[in-house]
Amino acid sequence: MVRPPYPRRLSAVAGCGQFASYAAWVLLGRVMVAGIFATGYDDKLRSRWTALVTDLNRHLAAQMGRDAEAGLIIPLSDDHGALIETLTDMIVMAFYKDRSLPLAEAESARMLTFVKAIWLEAWGASVAAG
Repeated sequence: MVRPPYPRRLSAVAGCGQFASYAAWVLLGRVMVAGIFATGYDDKLRSRWTALVTDLNRHLAAQMGRDAEAGLIIPLSDDHGALIETLTDMIVMAFYKDRSLPLAEAESARMLTFVKAIWLEAWGASVAAG
């Protein structure tokens, strides 16, 4: 069995904090960028990526629905599936750009700040809390 050349715990990436998905992009940046790029050329890879993202979106939309029904959040839209799909696409593009271009660490941190703010606003967490 070949061991991967990266730590098993994504939390080992300094500065990523709660952004575990971003930590994966930092640890596996070249592989992630190449994989996303290859989805335009490889039907099998595109199918696997689509299945992964579709499953993630389904779980997040269901959680958003439960949180909204419990009065914990007020999402920007009642169409939780479409909202989550848009947010996921935005995050993937932001992470892809961050790992594709040689950005300064401060620019990566700035991007993460914006992604978090947009996510929380769309989710409606800040509205429900206020």
